[in-house]
Amino acid sequence: MPIGVGYHSGSHFATLQALEDVIAPGEVALTFQGPPNERLDALLERQVAAATMWAVPLYIAEAFGFRKVVAFSRRCTAGWRPRCPRRWREPGLR
Repeated sequence: MPIGVGYHSGSHFATLQALEDVIAPGEVALTFQGPPNERLDALLERQVAAATMWAVPLYIAEAFGFRKVVAFSRRCTAGWRPRCPRRWREPGLR
């Protein structure tokens, strides 16, 4: 499944962390689409099946009928540990 993320912006790490309990790692294919507005364009033009986004691009995507699959917080991505403790991730997943 191609998922649009930003290049070395943190969204690629956050996306992998958020999806690791939902989708097998081999089924995730990250595609670097640039900043949030470019990811929104790629999503609307059906160049990617999903994208990591927040704030205004997320609201626009929802207005066009897309829906959140996983909601998460990026607070873990800047940590020093390779994996966030589950208790930190659970509040962000819905």
